[in-house]
Amino acid sequence: MATLTVRMPALSATMEDAELITWLVAVGDEVRSGQPMAEVATDKVDMELESPYDGVVAELLVEPGARVDLGVPVATVTGDEDELLGDLGLDGDDAQEDGDDDAGGDVDGPSADPSLGPAAAAASARTGIVRAHPPARRRARQLGIDLHDVTPTGSRGHVTHADLDRYLKEQSATSDSDRAAGADAKSPTQRSEAAGTAPAAGSSPSRPPRAAPAARGPGGRDRRRAIRLATARSTTRSAAIPQFTLHRRIDVSLARERREGRSWTTELARALAAALWRHPACNAVWDDEAEDVRPLEQVRIGIAVATDDGLVVVGVDDPDAVDPAEADNRVREAIARARSGRLTPDDVSGISSTISNLGGFGIDHFDALLLPPQATILSVGRMNDTPIVIDGRVRVRPMMSLGLTVDHRVADGADGAQLLETFASRLET
Repeated sequence: MATLTVRMPALSATMEDAELITWLVAVGDEVRSGQPMAEVATDKVDMELESPYDGVVAELLVEPGARVDLGVPVATVTGDEDELLGDLGLDGDDAQEDGDDDAGGDVDGPSADPSLGPAAAAASARTGIVRAHPPARRRARQLGIDLHDVTPTGSRGHVTHADLDRYLKEQSATSDSDRAAGADAKSPTQRSEAAGTAPAAGSSPSRPPRAAPAARGPGGRDRRRAIRLATARSTTRSAAIPQFTLHRRIDVSLARERREGRSWTTELARALAAALWRHPACNAVWDDEAEDVRPLEQVRIGIAVATDDGLVVVGVDDPDAVDPAEADNRVREAIARARSGRLTPDDVSGISSTISNLGGFGIDHFDALLLPPQATILSVGRMNDTPIVIDGRVRVRPMMSLGLTVDHRVADGADGAQLLETFASRLET
């Protein structure tokens, strides 16, 4: 038998430490590589700390609520030495003979036997494990939702956060219908009593209720305060970066016609990803240690999402490289995960550039601050029908205001202008 240490990993690019919220395992529990062991809070999101090994939990070294620096031991796992070394990739055998694949959090339930009758087949499927990523599975558990009742739409047949949102909306609609039916069955007197006493005539409308104090989770966490702290650290680092912003208005008439129900966020993300591939000078970061520009090998577009607790950014891989409908599905799922507060390390790492869209809040244009280590960020204002001159005639077109902020250490004004030109042409032509 051998014992190996589980350490606090770097779960995001800007992470310096993390708070261990709660343990999901206990001493003596068996764990598999990739299985969530604990929930931790880092930067702006809650994440799961996964076991790097197969084995048995020997010790839990950190109490819930404690802040832990990177690399600090949090637990130990014991198991067969060969298996543990295999988990670390030291024995050269990458394949597991049992064929299990739990690292991604998807679990295949037993297939229904086609020889069974419809009723028996349904019962067999009902007892199987529904495929779902750990954050969606945990959210369903917290909400008291049976995953068997949810229709999965994930790309691999798994339940997504969007599926849970849709299920909740359907259940809410059903409950509202039931309540309405019950209210109609009451007498006028009963309905009046249920409604309560109306305000006195001439009285001024009441003030909106005072916002409730920020929720505090395990260990006394104040989620909003944690996000404000992460934002303070990020913007303070951003203020030290020499950055400039380029502005442009674009005609999105054709983009609006081609949208076919997809979100504007998806269209913007696809155009920005394509532009970054065309202009690698902007798809890079500044390396302080090497004092040089370091090109990025992939394109990940970050989406800034406003949540009840504050702003979070979630990444989407190469949205321009897949079918537009699939890209829209990925973007919507990513936003749903951000709003639920349950993001994975992959969701927030390796982001090339971020889109910050305040058009929905009535903002015409603004300058966004860089989010280190990203070298660019695109600010998007609201779309307005605007009179413009085309071929000597005044036409009304839907115009959108853009601002591209660039790290001047990484790229120059001409580089940013070319990136913005390519981005605009993707939407205008």
